Amino acid sequence: MSRRSCGLARCATTLAATLLPASLLANPLPTTNQNPFLASVGLPASLPALAPGQTQVATTLNWGSTAIVDVVGNELFILDAETRELRMSVTHAFENRLAVRVELPYQYTGPGVLDGFIDDFHDVFGFSEGDRPLFQRDEMLAWYHRSGQQSYVTSTTSTEGIGDLMVSLGATWVQSDKSSLVTWLSLEAPIGVDDAYLASDDDWNLSATVTAEHRLGSRWLVFAQVSATGHTGDGV
Repeated sequence: MSRRSCGLARCATTLAATLLPASLLANPLPTTNQNPFLASVGLPASLPALAPGQTQVATTLNWGSTAIVDVVGNELFILDAETRELRMSVTHAFENRLAVRVELPYQYTGPGVLDGFIDDFHDVFGFSEGDRPLFQRDEMLAWYHRSGQQSYVTSTTSTEGIGDLMVSLGATWVQSDKSSLVTWLSLEAPIGVDDAYLASDDDWNLSATVTAEHRLGSRWLVFAQVSATGHTGDGV
């Protein structure tokens, strides 16, 4: 019987944004999937549209905590870890409705300090602890095993370093004061250091993304994004 729980405290904060008019500051939450086993796959972050001629420079911090015990078929997956991702990005929209975005993350996966806060938060509001009582507080355990095969990942120590470079090219199909529709093609190059990811690989990752947004005012918008991601090799 599969048993799974993920207690996640994630904060995504834009620390710096420049050269943007005030009307464009209401943007989607700049976060990515923080599961440590997926960090190296290159799943796209939110890709909002910019007005022609605009440039956005940003530094974003994603800080998460994951606790999972999962059994599916002949696979056993155990993960108790904290992640911190500092992602630097530069996006520029050209006058011909094309755009380019360059991103470079710094990754940390290991023991952390959020477990006590998350446990107290669950107690105050009466939320389920899930699989968290199975793990030691503020320690790390990562283990994946498939029956009949050698374990893919077994780790109790932290990893950190500069991650893989992602370059995205966008084409705007609809652009008005309130609405936009943009397609993106993203390529992640495996330039990161060997210790950057928990499940590291030398794969090239390619993503196709469609984003749509409609602004309800200077402070509110509706944003939707769908992506398909593939990679070379079988590292993950």
